Amino acid sequence: ANNGEAREANFALKYPEAKDVVVTVKQTAGNSGEYDVIYEVNRFEGIYFGTDYSTNYNYYIILSDIGANLDGSPKANGTYYFFDIYSKVAGDSDAPVLPNGTYKFDAENTFGDLTFSDDGSWYAEMDDKGAYKQSANIIDATITVTDGKFEAIVEFTNGEVHKIIYEGDLTVDFDYITSTF
Repeated sequence: ANNGEAREANFALKYPEAKDVVVTVKQTAGNSGEYDVIYEVNRFEGIYFGTDYSTNYNYYIILSDIGANLDGSPKANGTYYFFDIYSKVAGDSDAPVLPNGTYKFDAENTFGDLTFSDDGSWYAEMDDKGAYKQSANIIDATITVTDGKFEAIVEFTNGEVHKIIYEGDLTVDFDYITSTF
């Protein structure tokens, strides 16, 4: 376990008559106690609804460990974070990407620029049969999106504070879910 700063190490695998292989191992900074959970997500999926539900552009984002079903519902044994995000920035007509910005939790569901709604944003853990093992609604949160990095600090109704991190392609789909993993 790492309780300090992020760290990185390199080591070489060597074998006679074989090319050396250098392996890099990286470990993120440890949990300093500020968050109950620090979750580095490996799946980013979403649906772009344009202005179907608001005058601002709607990006419905699903972050998880194993991906969502095609209809956006959670799979058995998965951990999921759902965010219903609104921005005045339109998505590209071929491949909409979640726009950079700092998004605030919108408990009133105004669907304003740089917000994410209470109605469509939540957390769930699924059991091995696909039933909800644990779920929680958001009390307060902030999402920061910067050039391929998604980071959220979220306080949930179960009393936990989660830090959710994803780095990679932030492209979403128009009508069905496919992973950018």
